[in-house]
Amino acid sequence: MKGLLAGIFILLQVFYLYSCGTGDVAKKNVHEKMNITLEEEMEMTRKILPDIRKDYPAHHNQKLQQYMERIGGRIIRANNLDDNPYKYTFTVADVDHINSFSLPAGVVFITAPLIASVGSEAELAGVICHEIAHITNRHSAKRMYAKKHGIKKGGILRGAGLGLEKLICKKDDKKCLEKLSLTGGIFVGAEGALVHKYKFMRNSQMDEMEADRDGFKYAIMAGYSKDHIGLFYKKLLGVEKSKWHGKKFAARFFADAVSIHPPSKERVGQMDNMGVVTRQSGKPIITSNDFENARASVRVYMKRKKERITREK
Repeated sequence: MKGLLAGIFILLQVFYLYSCGTGDVAKKNVHEKMNITLEEEMEMTRKILPDIRKDYPAHHNQKLQQYMERIGGRIIRANNLDDNPYKYTFTVADVDHINSFSLPAGVVFITAPLIASVGSEAELAGVICHEIAHITNRHSAKRMYAKKHGIKKGGILRGAGLGLEKLICKKDDKKCLEKLSLTGGIFVGAEGALVHKYKFMRNSQMDEMEADRDGFKYAIMAGYSKDHIGLFYKKLLGVEKSKWHGKKFAARFFADAVSIHPPSKERVGQMDNMGVVTRQSGKPIITSNDFENARASVRVYMKRKKERITREK
C-alpha cells in the first residue's frame, strides 16, 4: 500500500508540474484567440438567463431586491463602472443554499441564504464586488466562448485527479479519498448543483485570486471597511477545513458556494495582505440599518419556509 501511495504521489506531481507548466500558456493562448465583443457577451447571457432564472428565481420581497440594487448601484457608481461598458443588474435569488455568481455583461445573483449568513454590509459588499470583478475580467465570458468554439483551456490536474480518485478508491472509502486529497491536492468534495449544471461557472484559482484583488479595490472605493470585505471567503475556508475533519456542517447550504468559489489559504492570505497595506481615511462602512433589516427579513422568511415544509411532510 505504501508503494502504491508513493507511486500515486509521484504521478500526481508529474500531473501537477505539467498543469502548472502549460496552464498559463494555454490560458494566454485562449485569451489571445478570444476577441469577444460586448454584443457577443450580451447574447451569451440572453441565451442562458432564462434557464438560470428557472433554477434561481428572483425573491418575491421587493424591498430586499431594492436594497440589493442600492448597494450594487453604490459600488458601480463609486468605481465609474455604469455603462462602462456594462449595464449591471443585481438579483436576490429565492433558493435554499448559499451562493453568488455572475454572468457576462453585468448580471449578478446573490442567494437569500447568503445574505442571512454574512455579518455585515461590508462583508456582503465584498461578495458583490468579487462577482463584479469576474464580470470586468470577463472570466465567465471567456469560458463560455471557449466552450462554444471548442477551445481547450488550462492544465490537466483536476481531470487526472478525478480519474485517479475513481481508479484507486472505492466509492464510499472516505479515508482513501482523504489520503488522495492530501497527497495530490485533489478536491474530492461534493460538487454543487449549479456548477455541475453550468460548468462555465467553475472558476480557476487564478480567476478567483484576480477577482479577489479587483473586488477588494472596488469595495474600498465604495467606502467599505477593509477588515470586513473578505470575511465571507474566510468562512468558506473554515467550512472546507471542517468538512475534511469530519465535523457535521449543513453541506447542502454551502456546496455550490465552495464549488464556485473554491477556498484556499492563498486567497485568504492575499486578502489579509491587501488589508494590511491599504489605508482608509474617515469612517469606513461596516454595516447599516438597511442591511440589518434585509438580513432579518431573510431569516424570518427562511424560518417560516422551513416550518411550512416540515408541516407538509
